[in-house]
Amino acid sequence: MPIHVAAEHSFRVGVPTIIKGPAPNGSYLAVLEDDGESAYFYAMDSSKEQPFQDGVLIYTKDSAEDKPYVAIIGWSPDSKKAILMINGYPNAVFDFETKEGCCRTGYPPMLGPGWSPRGHTWREDMLLHFEEPKKPTPWAGLVDIVTDLCSIDTSIEDHTNALVVETAPATFLENPGKINELFQAAGRNLPEGVKLTFYNHGDRLVLIASRNEFLLKSIVAQRGYQAR
Repeated sequence: MPIHVAAEHSFRVGVPTIIKGPAPNGSYLAVLEDDGESAYFYAMDSSKEQPFQDGVLIYTKDSAEDKPYVAIIGWSPDSKKAILMINGYPNAVFDFETKEGCCRTGYPPMLGPGWSPRGHTWREDMLLHFEEPKKPTPWAGLVDIVTDLCSIDTSIEDHTNALVVETAPATFLENPGKINELFQAAGRNLPEGVKLTFYNHGDRLVLIASRNEFLLKSIVAQRGYQAR
């Protein structure tokens, strides 16, 4: 994972501990706090009058095994996404840009005002922010064509494990010829066995390609996409 390690500390469950991990740039801060009974991971913004933004439960004293642990708080290259890893395993993620958080416990349902309105259920797709920089993705050729076909307000997430495109339906409804171009491009550029699937998201059209069926279902469910 390409993360900037802001903090790395050993700890024991039930021993009061505070581990702070500031973002490399900007005012964001992520904090792991064990008060002796339970541990929470907090999203903070020091530029705000009320710095607390969101929080998620990581473990309770009774639920975690008593053994040595090492916590790492890391940040994405843009300093807007924070991750908590314990003994190398991702436990929680905050996205300060979209104001969303998730954790393995999924608790609490909601905590920070204006944050995580859909709750803190674990989201595998949030790990995409921490992927290693890689050579061109399996859909790189299709991305170039989609960029040319779609409107200027199109959002394209080109990750190794998934391609997610959000655009205006009018892009294709007003020009049926573009639909044919899209399907032809998908046939030429998608890996064998991978199909382009279509969804609705409010008044937006969503296109997704992925080899990973679990990741595909996770993206669709967590973002509230509706099958067309």
